Amino acid sequence: MNARKFFPLLTAVVLFTACGGDDQADLDREMDLALAEDSLAELADTVAEQPPAQQQPQAQRPQAQQPARQPARQPAAQPAGPQMREMTVSTGTAMRVTLDQQLSTKTSQVGDLFTTTVASDVMDGDHVAIPAGSQIRGRVTAVQKSGQPGEAAVLKIAFDEATVDGETYPVQLTVAEATPTVESRESTGKKVGKIGIGAAAGAILGQVIGGDAKSTIIGGAIGAAAGTAIVLGTADADAVLAEGSPMTLTVDAPITVRREV
Repeated sequence: MNARKFFPLLTAVVLFTACGGDDQADLDREMDLALAEDSLAELADTVAEQPPAQQQPQAQRPQAQQPARQPARQPAAQPAGPQMREMTVSTGTAMRVTLDQQLSTKTSQVGDLFTTTVASDVMDGDHVAIPAGSQIRGRVTAVQKSGQPGEAAVLKIAFDEATVDGETYPVQLTVAEATPTVESRESTGKKVGKIGIGAAAGAILGQVIGGDAKSTIIGGAIGAAAGTAIVLGTADADAVLAEGSPMTLTVDAPITVRREV
């Protein structure tokens, strides 16, 4: 029992006994009230001593379902680059070409550039090293005009590079065969002659178109210049290598190119 309530109750009992109170009912009522107050006080103390109730967590709201993430798209695999291979055209190989511009001793000048187009594939074994349609570039290195009957008119040309698939490569070539057109100065008639040529220092070996000689002596400037000398007529005839005319070139040093296989 709570001491705060016990002492007043004890005091009331003592006083009641001393006074000789005659009303037992009053005493019982006082005792009941005191006991009731004491019970309420104990209940209040018990409640005060208990720890505060833990706060219940609030119910979480259901989150909206997120759409499934799509896996990152991988970049498409890049195709492997083209396989390149070195191919070689060996010395002595014959190349058939056609002339892209007209050449003649009458109009051509030293230093003039010209091109020829490869007429058929040039092979390295089973592979095409220089395909038809490739270009071979040349230049005029010397010109000797004919000033009198019997004097040969000579044109000398050299080749320096080939263009294959857009790439250029150095070349060394000589003319093995050409087909000039000869125009007589005394008439309008034309005839076609075929020249077979072998180059030598300071001289030409071959037939002279429009003359009877089998060979001819040419000037020092012609002989000193690089390239192949071609006899193109005499004083009584003008000869030209026409645009589109065929020529055969001989490879004097190996030509190495890189091509896709």
